[in-house]
Amino acid sequence: MVMHEIFQLVQKKWVIQIVNAIVVLKNPYFNDLKNYIEKISSKTLSIRLKELEKLHIISRHVIDAKPIRVLYACTEFGAGLFTTLMPFILFFINPKPFMEQNKINEN
Repeated sequence: MVMHEIFQLVQKKWVIQIVNAIVVLKNPYFNDLKNYIEKISSKTLSIRLKELEKLHIISRHVIDAKPIRVLYACTEFGAGLFTTLMPFILFFINPKPFMEQNKINEN
């Protein structure tokens, strides 16, 4: 059941970008993610982070300070999933090299 939920979540808009940002930024705060991912709304980011946390792909750490800050990190499971999805992430970011490789293989 969980794998089905993961596949459904990964297909949703912004999920790959969020996981990528968490890995690249290494334990970012919410606003770090918001600034890194252009055009994502705060509401959508919040929803996706909750969905990722529910499936144990990311973890959320509350920093007790004024104001309270929340730090996000990939779980071990999330890091493995990210590694597995890397070819898809690279294709999403820039499909041109994959398309060119496909043309070479066809000849």
